[in-house]
Amino acid sequence: MSFAATIRPTPLQEFLVEDSYNAIGDRVGGSEPGGVAARSRYACRHYFDPVAITRRKQILEESFRRLADDWLEKTAFEASLSDIIKLPAYQAIIELGEEAVPFLLRELESRPNFWFAALREITKANPVADKDKGHLGKMTQAWLRWAKEQRISW
Repeated sequence: MSFAATIRPTPLQEFLVEDSYNAIGDRVGGSEPGGVAARSRYACRHYFDPVAITRRKQILEESFRRLADDWLEKTAFEASLSDIIKLPAYQAIIELGEEAVPFLLRELESRPNFWFAALREITKANPVADKDKGHLGKMTQAWLRWAKEQRISW
């Protein structure tokens, strides 16, 4: 994603990697320096990083899905856009940050809704032309076109 400077390990990723290689070290026994457990920790750090990243993405997607479903349920009969975006579930999705963008785009593509404020807040972009504001279909297409131009996959 062009708006992301670098990918930094998060505490959750560090936990998942640490937990993975500790579990293997415990199974093979011992923690002597240079021993089997130490070698397995080294091997696991290099082998399990992609596993930790994949697991982290799964956790993020599950969190996003629960928050999105909660938000959609609470906004089913809400008319005020300003009230809709103030709901805790919507704000929690924004707090997920850049990693929520592919989930938001996927949601827009399959079930268009007012995810635009979240996308604007996270990406600091606004690809919607003034004349298209308020038109759900045109706003959706503008964001999906922007994502393709940014080479963001969802």
